[in-house]
Amino acid sequence: MSPRGFVILLVVTVLAAIGAIVMAVQPAASDTDAVAGDPMFPALSQKLADAGEISVTTPQYTITWKRQGDGWVSPERGDYPAHKGTVSDLVSSLAHMTKVEAKTAEPDWYQYIKVGDPGATPPTGIAHMVVKSADGQVLADVVLGARSYSIAASHARGGMFVRAPDDKQSWLVEGVASAPTELQEWFDAVVDIPASDVAGLTILMGDKTVFEARKTDETNGNYELVEVDPAQAAGDSVANSNSIRSTASAIVGLRADDIRAIDSMSPGEDARTDRFTTASGLTLDVTMFDADGRTWAIFKASAAEGSEAAKLAADINSRAANWAFRLDASRTTRLMQPVANLVQKPGNPAASGAGPIPLDGNGKPMLAPAMPNMPGLGGAGGPMLPTF
Repeated sequence: MSPRGFVILLVVTVLAAIGAIVMAVQPAASDTDAVAGDPMFPALSQKLADAGEISVTTPQYTITWKRQGDGWVSPERGDYPAHKGTVSDLVSSLAHMTKVEAKTAEPDWYQYIKVGDPGATPPTGIAHMVVKSADGQVLADVVLGARSYSIAASHARGGMFVRAPDDKQSWLVEGVASAPTELQEWFDAVVDIPASDVAGLTILMGDKTVFEARKTDETNGNYELVEVDPAQAAGDSVANSNSIRSTASAIVGLRADDIRAIDSMSPGEDARTDRFTTASGLTLDVTMFDADGRTWAIFKASAAEGSEAAKLAADINSRAANWAFRLDASRTTRLMQPVANLVQKPGNPAASGAGPIPLDGNGKPMLAPAMPNMPGLGGAGGPMLPTF
């Protein structure tokens, strides 16, 4: 093909794609004025207080929430609670959506406004949600699509595209609802202890202590080796403060990739435990084990009754005592560092093993700067969703 022919073909292809998007967001050939302003989900709008269950499916995960008292819990995750307000705000947002106008009813065009199937490969929808009452009545069944950034300014709540899975007709609605992108965003942090607060680290294999170090320099965060198993490292080793600080950074703002009831997991007698102690008197045991090819952790906090740390220990246990938590690869690497990485030869200023992780003033890991915008990418390097 000649260069001129290629250019013509490229222009035609681009124009065709733009035409498809324009057609997808154009009003459907129906009288939408008669329904404009009506609730998108009348049953949910009328019975919001009766909402007792919501299932959410995205390309990344599936989760079900059930109302329990004033909160929401996930039954398939041992009734683990949602972050306060996350589920109730989502259900309320759905209930208050109102119709603006009908959009495409052509399945081939769903992909352009993301009201197709979130489970397809590649996904053509953003999230599928079903809201039910406590007695099982379906109050809303919807695929949430892309947001509309060209909706008229008179629609002060903004807008997005939605579609009922059993209906070809899609809609532009006033109001916006969205599910967390990642599963862990539904939950509170399991633990959040600034690395600067950690005063000591002990590693146990089963009941046997194989490593212990305590902080001796609060200014520089340096540690002194107390004990090391001769089978793990040479007897004249000294603490590798960089690696110990790296391990401690894993319990800063720790969120789980997934959660299970603890009675469904078995760590084994020889499981590794990282025991962190703080200057305030808190002891946090993080016991790690493999299941289903991934690393899971059990957390147990303790402190002397009436001490400054007792309230923090109770708070951690309320979120962690009855569950096991799947960790991401970064935290697994830091928490499972070999003992040989936590020590170094005496007089060696360069820390062996893992290097230091930069920490901010609160002892939290400093994140790398966001990637610059690139064509087709968002500010974090992820794909940009279409805006209409």
